[in-house]
This record gives sequence, structure tokens and C-alpha cells, in this order.
Amino acid sequence: MAKEEIYLVDKTEDPWTTSLKFKEDLITYFGKDYNDKVCLELGSHRGYTTKLLSQYFLKVMAVDNNKEFRDFAKEHWDANNIEYYLMDVYDDEWKFDNCDVVCIDCVNDYEHRKKDIDKCIEYFHNPLLVITDYGLFPGIKKIVDEYINSGKLIIKKQIGMPKGTKYPHTQNKILLDFEAVICQPAFNMD
Repeated sequence: MAKEEIYLVDKTEDPWTTSLKFKEDLITYFGKDYNDKVCLELGSHRGYTTKLLSQYFLKVMAVDNNKEFRDFAKEHWDANNIEYYLMDVYDDEWKFDNCDVVCIDCVNDYEHRKKDIDKCIEYFHNPLLVITDYGLFPGIKKIVDEYINSGKLIIKKQIGMPKGTKYPHTQNKILLDFEAVICQPAFNMD
């Protein structure tokens, strides 16, 4: 699949998306070896990352519970390898094909991210997990760190903006650690 020029939206333009550094790190990590793999994006918002992922994966399943966001993404990011889903990942039944990578960017607190991680590990075989907002929300960092310390997850790569980055558009929050991490379930490692 030929790569088309994509306009990458940064957090300075839309505070609900990921940083350009995060997107560049995704390209570096997944860009060469994942064109025959499937990615599930939980919390696709307006599809800025969805469109990027569609350039590097065979198929992207983009999920959001907001019809306006889903419709915006469908209108702006038309690609034959993106499937859009309007659903609540916590209450609706999952009927996804197996996937290789899950980009988790749903509700940003401890309990919801724990549910996200647990469901992905239970539902898919040995998925890589891209866990966003790791350094931005203490609850997310806490659950990921707990799973790393207990041996349930292994960090493969830290991505995005580094610890100490200030996000003025998010009440001047300062990243406690990297913006995101790519993890793999430790007990399923091949």
C-alpha cells in the first residue's frame, strides 16, 4: 500500500489527540513490519491517529462511543482498510477479529484503563498494547506500573513526549513519565 501524505494533528491543535512525537514514534515502531497486521484503536476520537495507523497496518478497527467523532473520522479519513465502530467498549459485546496491536485511548482513569488492558489480554492472543496518556494521568501510570511490577506486562518501548513536558492546554499538566508506552503481556510472550 502506497503511503500518502498525512497531515498530522498535534495536541496544540486538538487537546484530545496525541502529540506529533507520539505519532512519529508510532511510525518508527510500526512502520516497517506491520503492513500485514491488524490494529484495534479503542477511543479513536476524530480519527487523527486512525488515519496514520491505516498507512502502516493491513486493517484498522476504529472504535468510539461518540457518533459525532465517528462521523467526522469517516468523512475525513476515508480508507478501504479502516472499519469504524460506534460502541461502548465497557458495556457492548466485543465482536472483533483477532488483532495484533491495540491502541488504548479510552477513559483516562485507573479502573477503566485496568478494564481496557484486562479485556484486551483476555480477548486477543498476545497483543501489543499501545497505552496512551501513561504519563499524563496518575491512575493510568499506576495500573500500568502495577502490571509491570507484578510481571503481567513488559514495556517494549516508551513513546511520545518525555517526562516533564508541560501541556498548557490541559490545565498546565506536566507529564509524570512518557506520554505512552508499548507493552506486551508477559505471560504470553512468543
